[in-house]
Amino acid sequence: MEISLVFLGVLISVTGAVNPGGRIRFTEKGLNYANQVAIDLLSAQVQGLHVQDQHGSKGKLRYDLTNLQIRSFTRPQSSLTTNPGRGLQWRANGIGIAMTGNWHYEYRILFKIKDSGSFDISVSGVAFNLDVTFGVDPSGRPTIAPTGCSSSIDRVRIKFHGGLSWLYNLFSGKVESEVKKQLINIMCREAKKAVLDNADPALAKLKVTLPIFKKMLLDYTLTEPPHFTSQYMELPVKGEVFWPSARTEAPFEAPVIPKDADASRMAYVWLSQYVLNTLGYVAHKHGLTSYLFTRNDIPEEYRFLFNATCVNRPSAAFTTCLGRLVQQIGEKYPKSTIELGLATTKRPYLTIVPGKLTGTFEGDMDYYARQPDGNRVFLFTANATLRLSLDAHMEGEKVMASVSSGKITTDIKKIAPGFGKFDPTSLKFGLDTMVHAFIIPQLNELGKKGFPLIHMDNMYLVKPELVLLKDSVMIATDLKHLTDTRLFYEVGLKDKNDHWMIH
Repeated sequence: MEISLVFLGVLISVTGAVNPGGRIRFTEKGLNYANQVAIDLLSAQVQGLHVQDQHGSKGKLRYDLTNLQIRSFTRPQSSLTTNPGRGLQWRANGIGIAMTGNWHYEYRILFKIKDSGSFDISVSGVAFNLDVTFGVDPSGRPTIAPTGCSSSIDRVRIKFHGGLSWLYNLFSGKVESEVKKQLINIMCREAKKAVLDNADPALAKLKVTLPIFKKMLLDYTLTEPPHFTSQYMELPVKGEVFWPSARTEAPFEAPVIPKDADASRMAYVWLSQYVLNTLGYVAHKHGLTSYLFTRNDIPEEYRFLFNATCVNRPSAAFTTCLGRLVQQIGEKYPKSTIELGLATTKRPYLTIVPGKLTGTFEGDMDYYARQPDGNRVFLFTANATLRLSLDAHMEGEKVMASVSSGKITTDIKKIAPGFGKFDPTSLKFGLDTMVHAFIIPQLNELGKKGFPLIHMDNMYLVKPELVLLKDSVMIATDLKHLTDTRLFYEVGLKDKNDHWMIH
């Protein structure tokens, strides 16, 4: 039973503000797949495995059960479904298991009686129902608790070998009845114990942040407990990017994510524009959106544009440079090169409408002349607004983006004393070149790195689809589990000797 509890934890791990920045939905189809994966893993791993030795005493009786080994396992019929408004229900029936082992006992009265041998036990027709509910702790991590359990066993068969087994087998029916009664009591007790002692502490240790571009973190803590309907479970997550050493709330709220009742895929992820807008806010606040641009930042064939003195290029279709477009540059600072100090004056922001992504950057461009002797002289400051149209698609588990077009507008904000006035439209050619030869390629390189979705261990996306909605992006996907037996050890279900930790 603990195996499926682990998978419930894996599902929940992938998850304040009035509105969440993101939502994660697992449908009945996705939950059923998780259940089947859990049963597949259990079926593959349990055959032939050793169970931890059992030792105990009762009054004057001491007993030992050793070399316990599972010989066969009957795969159950099972389901993992939602319990609307409450949590999840795990149902299984038809479980069968056969085990062998050695027994030894000592009984002291006036003298010591002892015996030993081996045994075969088979249990068939096992069924149980387990209900769990989920909450959220103060750190935004999910919690899990059992709310109900029932179990039954159709049949138990025991046969003793060795020692006085011929005598013990005469009373095997009474032993079987007692074992059956004890197992029925133990099943729910152990199931609840597994939830409280294993699953809940594991959820309390979940990572709830994701690194973004090695400098920032994405917060995907739960903003409230998961929601459960008849078709899916849904997790509202914070979805805010923050600076690790100086976390502050963004000065704006997340928009409402459009409601969608679709449950045809296994999982859905909604990311509102709030996620990327908090990224822009943090990047702007911590100086990641400033840069000193020089002619070396663009391809060589365009570098001549950022000269103060134009160079004749007989093979070129045209010959010009900033020193000719703005005459004062060429007259006052001949043979210099032009550098631009770029810095946003407002946070970059993203707007999403159905089928369209638009990014807006507003900032200052400080123009400098780098003279032949190395000195740098301030010329003027232009205020610029850059609007970009973006395309987005899925590659693996990341949202990839690219710029499809861009337009920049400028106005003169400040001019150095003695430089003189000029027409700001004279800068357009050079700025358009900078946008298309430097800024857009740089943003496209960033877009190729992708924006990671919340990752689930050993679970991968299958045929993900990205759809642009009002104020948000939706990713619909199926899931594929990569079977990895290390999962059992990581959650403490098996020890280093490959023994199941069953008590």
